[in-house]
Amino acid sequence: MKEKYSLEICTPGSRNNVWVSFVSDTPFQAISKGDIINPAHFPDATADTVLRVTGVEHIVWASENHQSKHRVCVYTENIRGDAKGRFGF
Repeated sequence: MKEKYSLEICTPGSRNNVWVSFVSDTPFQAISKGDIINPAHFPDATADTVLRVTGVEHIVWASENHQSKHRVCVYTENIRGDAKGRFGF
């Protein structure tokens, strides 16, 4: 696998502490501010943990062999896992 694309999801409230990361040779689906992430299968997640995306940063560069690379950094906050926390009602 060429690992051309990477996705990093930071712990809630952090800009530097990556909770999980994924790599792929195909692009990930778009993630936008306001999206909800269910981290049930992340390490050290609890059953009631739910995240809202607060920001997304794209980093694009060329590697030493001139292959293009794309990293998406996702910043989050904790929210309540009920309907009010997830959807505002």
